[in-house]
Amino acid sequence: MTPNPSVTANPAGDHELRADAYELFMAEAARVRLVDRSGSARVVLRCGVTLSGELVPPNGQEVSGTLDLLTDGRRVLVAAGAVVALVGPSAGLRDESGSRRPRTLAAWLRECWSAGTRVSALLADGTWAEGEVVLVAADHVELARQAERWVVPFVSAEAWTARGA
Repeated sequence: MTPNPSVTANPAGDHELRADAYELFMAEAARVRLVDRSGSARVVLRCGVTLSGELVPPNGQEVSGTLDLLTDGRRVLVAAGAVVALVGPSAGLRDESGSRRPRTLAAWLRECWSAGTRVSALLADGTWAEGEVVLVAADHVELARQAERWVVPFVSAEAWTARGA
């Protein structure tokens, strides 16, 4: 086989191309957030609870500061700050095609409140508190649980789910 004279080896050019590719890869990797991961996952939380399911892309339903986990047919919003480790999910790139902003947790809770949806919060001690949303304030939610009212600060809950969500 005779070499093609129009194609010549250029070690310096190859090195430069690889350096540029590496720089681009590192820039993209640095943009991947925890909430951008997707796929089958085990999510280990500070409270010692491990949730298993499928991390899914937000698809316009993103709640700021949370990972979207589908487990046992329900949507669980996991507080990113409560995650100790993720086992299994792959890195993904966030969708930057639109300029939509994610909803806040308070906005999501207000939607549940207006729909009359019961909400469950996984507390820092590993227990679930479920109730009907009575009030959504700036940094906490009030849940009616049987004859009691529970005030749950947003920062004390490690995950949230809503019946029917």
